Order: sequence, then C-alpha cells, then structure tokens
Amino acid sequence: MYGRIDVIQNSITKISLRTLNITISLPPNADLWLEETLTPSLDLAFSRGVRTSQHNACLIDQWMSHLFPQPGRDIPVSVLLANEFPENSAHTHYICCELVQYTAGMNDVFLRKLPDAKHIGKTIQSYMTLIEKHIEDSTLHHVPQWPNLMILGCKTPLRINTTSLARAQHKPLSDVLPTGEDARQWISTMNEIQMIFHQHNEKATLTEVEEKPNGVWFWGEGSRQRIERSKLWLSTNQSELSALSRAANATLKTQSEIINEKTADFDALIDVNITDHRGLLEVDDLVLRSLNSLKNSLYSRFSVTLIRNNTAHTTVCSKYSQYKLWKQRQRVKTWVGHDGI
Repeated sequence: MYGRIDVIQNSITKISLRTLNITISLPPNADLWLEETLTPSLDLAFSRGVRTSQHNACLIDQWMSHLFPQPGRDIPVSVLLANEFPENSAHTHYICCELVQYTAGMNDVFLRKLPDAKHIGKTIQSYMTLIEKHIEDSTLHHVPQWPNLMILGCKTPLRINTTSLARAQHKPLSDVLPTGEDARQWISTMNEIQMIFHQHNEKATLTEVEEKPNGVWFWGEGSRQRIERSKLWLSTNQSELSALSRAANATLKTQSEIINEKTADFDALIDVNITDHRGLLEVDDLVLRSLNSLKNSLYSRFSVTLIRNNTAHTTVCSKYSQYKLWKQRQRVKTWVGHDGI
C-alpha cells in the first residue's frame, strides 16, 4: 500500500492512503426524520465534500464494490457465496435463488423481499425440498446468514441476464424478468415453483400465510472464478453483508476499532441501517468521529453514502474539506431530501 508525504511546518508525515467508507440505508419514509433531526456532522460532510448521486443504485452492489475494489473485477454474488460450499465442485455455474412474495397489482405483478426472515429461516428446509424435486441435475445450498437465500449450482452455463431482487422489488414484473437465450426456461421454472409453493402454503394456518413465500426469484448468475481474499475491514449489523464478508474472508471489526485504527493499510467500511430518528443521531455522531480520524490523518479520505429508494447520494471528503469555509453549510436534507441533489 503506497502512501503520500505531507510537508507541514518543516515536518514530514507519512499518511497511509486509506479510505473510510460509511454506507447508510434510509427507509422511504425518512423525510420527516431528515427535517426534524439535527445532524451537524452529516451537514458538514455533504456541504463541503465532493457530491455525486446515482439512480437505480443497489446496496449490495455498493458492498461488493468495497469488498473487491479492483477495476474491471466483477464477482457475481452467487459465485462469491458458492465458495462456502466446496461440495459444489461438479457444478461450476451458479445463481441466487431467493424466496420472495409476489403480489398482484392493477396492471402487473410485483415482488418484494419477505418481511420476516427469522420465521422463514426456521422452515427453509421444506421449501428447499420442493425446489430440489423440481430442478434436476443441480445442487441447492442455503446461506445461513442470509435466511431467504439459496445458491443453485448447475453443470451447464446460465445463458440469462437477471435483475437483482434489490432492484426488481416494487417494480412491474414485466420490466425485470430475465432475458437471454434461456430466459423462457427460467421464467417457466419460476412460474412452476410459484404453483408448487401455493399448494404447500394452503396447508398453513391463516396467521402464517402472510409470512410465507409464494415463489422464488433468480438473480446474480455467474461461473466459478478464483477469488482472492478481500482486504477490507468492516462493521455491519446486516445479515446479508455479514454473509458476503464471510465468503470474501474480510475482517470484521467494531466501529470504534475501525475509526481509531492507526496501523493497518486497508480500506474500511462501516455499514448502518437506520430504522428510526435515533439511528440518525447515532450516525451523525459516527460521522463526527470519522471526520476527527480524517483530521488526525488516520485516513486520507472519508466517504458517506446515503441510500434510499434505490438512489445513492455520496459525499467524499479529504482532510482539508471541512476547512472549505467558503462552502456554506446546508442541511443534509437539501442534498438527499426527496431523492434530489
């Protein structure tokens, strides 16, 4: 890892070129929190950093880009998670098979993630058995830390292009169905599994039906490739990122360990999922401590990404960004409110 030399008042200090990243997931109804909660540190970071916005963003893609930042390196989620299952050696092509709920709209069908992952995790085996009976010459493995997700291993190449569930949910199904040479076959398989699940769920009690999946969604296809260990340090409370980081052999740390680390030459990621306004206050304190680490040269760069409604708003700060006094400080809601810049 290369460093840069700062010459300040005749002293020479070697600063590691490390980046501290924070990803923050906001729910769609966060407008009121952003309006009423004072977040001076977030305000400062977004007012004086370099801001960008990305529409049709995906949190999982954000995570993968931090785990494997090498340019041009595209590692499908299924291929990464398949590393956890060496018995898949005879099946070199993989795809994610995620339990979902399909709902009928006025003019189309929509899908969404299951609301109760813990409940499904206890009954996953029954659904896996149904899928395995229907899809021949393949293997199916559950990802324990990602309760609704399984990895399907196939012997033949997967000639389809899919849309991740994170991008597909809440959109018209006709807009996000798989495409490619074998798309019709995979769409037919999803339809057949949906009918099988419907028959299976009819045996459930009325209170359980809403918590049960009525279909699967295939996404994240790819073929086996050699994957080097991720050098990322990270902190998260989200099970999906925990599963990805474990498969990537990344280093799990606490928030404080990451912010105060002085010796490691690795980038770091702190991932936060906000569920109420108190979480926003905690994030603002986290940003304040991160800015202090930047000021003390523990990191050379600091970025914050707020993700809501599939739009990612990012600000990147250097050690000197907070001293750009000519940039007027504005509330963070100015930059991310209503998903506008």
